[in-house]
Amino acid sequence: MLDNFTLDQLRSILEARKLEGTLETRVPTRRESHVLKNYTKTLDEPVFGAVARSSSIANVPSSVILTEMRSRQKVVYGEDDRVDVINCADPVRRERARSVAAIVERKNLVAVGEGQVSIGGSTLEQRYALAGKPLCQREAFRTQHCAALGSAFLVAPNVIATAHHCLNEETFAARCLVFDFETGAEGVAPTQFHVDKIYGFKRYLAGDFSPDGSDWALIELDRPVEGRPPLALSSGASAVDLLPLYVIGHPSGLPKKIAGNAEIRVNTASTHFIANLDTYGGNSGSPVFNALTHEVEGILVRGGTDFVPLGDCYASLICPISGCRGEDCSRISPIVEFLAG
Repeated sequence: MLDNFTLDQLRSILEARKLEGTLETRVPTRRESHVLKNYTKTLDEPVFGAVARSSSIANVPSSVILTEMRSRQKVVYGEDDRVDVINCADPVRRERARSVAAIVERKNLVAVGEGQVSIGGSTLEQRYALAGKPLCQREAFRTQHCAALGSAFLVAPNVIATAHHCLNEETFAARCLVFDFETGAEGVAPTQFHVDKIYGFKRYLAGDFSPDGSDWALIELDRPVEGRPPLALSSGASAVDLLPLYVIGHPSGLPKKIAGNAEIRVNTASTHFIANLDTYGGNSGSPVFNALTHEVEGILVRGGTDFVPLGDCYASLICPISGCRGEDCSRISPIVEFLAG
């Protein structure tokens, strides 16, 4: 029965029930009247109205509806906009994704012969089960493998940018870069790669880190990357309020994803802006794009909690479009200045 409803419709039912229970002895406020009016209007919709008025939904306790809503939760703002690169309808975004790569631990690499290297990794479901946090069955991408500890992107033929907490003076030698960790037409991502898609890090070039400020690094690769253009970086003034955005990276260490339908929400700090991007751990270091120009405006560096307890399993956190803390993105300007110098 509840599968017939969207999250917004279930939320509308709960809010209307709550209001109806508190308006027996008083006149509703303007906002409450607006909510009830919208709910009544929704009930007039042919399909939704018939189901919502039925005795079966009327007898479903609010606690059950709330549990259903939470079981669909993501660490997203509004609906989950993450898609595998191959399923992205925008060819420009797919092309940009070619210059985004996964950061992996060198210790996890295993030579398997004929120039092939395994990067290892368990599925998302297995990773959380081993940590004593079994994922709910509705979790997206739970059967895909996780191998990335972060994301990075090309800013020059032999230089990548990422978050400083992913690669810095102390960690870059123990890690490497892998291109094309993403699903194919059959929906499965490879865990073995030819050595020509794996790059070592030669030298830490520059960076900056503050727990609540900038978080970026530039790393020189062991050789230039051919056939993958460096991403265009925004060279204009600071990104404007409400600028539409999208992000490309490896949420939860998964094969590469593209997530759009986001915008800058808080734009006051000189070092970073805050956006409602659908990102998880593993997206750190991901390029955040201006959706109008396809230039990089920032680097994803911090965000909210990924998975939260939901009964006997864990579900991703869901937030309203304007709710929760948002995701922090270091501004790209320091990198533009360094490369220009």
